[in-house]
Amino acid sequence: MPDDSAPLRHLTSWLDAPDGVWERCLGRALHHGAHPGWPRTAPDKALGLVFMAPSLRTRASMEGAAARLGAHAAVLTPGQGTWGLEHRDGVKMDGVAAEHVREAAAVLSQYYDALGVRTFATLTDRLADRADAVFDAFVRSATVPVVSLE
Repeated sequence: MPDDSAPLRHLTSWLDAPDGVWERCLGRALHHGAHPGWPRTAPDKALGLVFMAPSLRTRASMEGAAARLGAHAAVLTPGQGTWGLEHRDGVKMDGVAAEHVREAAAVLSQYYDALGVRTFATLTDRLADRADAVFDAFVRSATVPVVSLE
């Protein structure tokens, strides 16, 4: 079990957060709700937001929160203005998926202090959706914290 006093390396699910981390985050959220205003706690930080499909509310909320905290957020939608990403090993890299998550996550880790990743379920294969192989590939390959935006 993870140490409750240690910072989270990645936030893959709130269900995986140790009780101490969960309680600290909840306490800060309640404090923020009772004392509106945005402390600029992330100046000079950069957040890479990777959306594997278009997004409205999650994208807007993440960009707005980053700006209010003093951070810069860059939205990346693979396949739309960038190469598409492949997450499986041993797959021929051609066509839309011309770059592998393994390399992309490593490079993005050099540019950003954290990565937020939204993969979107296909709703065609329940087991594959639960496994979330694309998100897991980012977690394995990034050297900065990765946060699930699901």
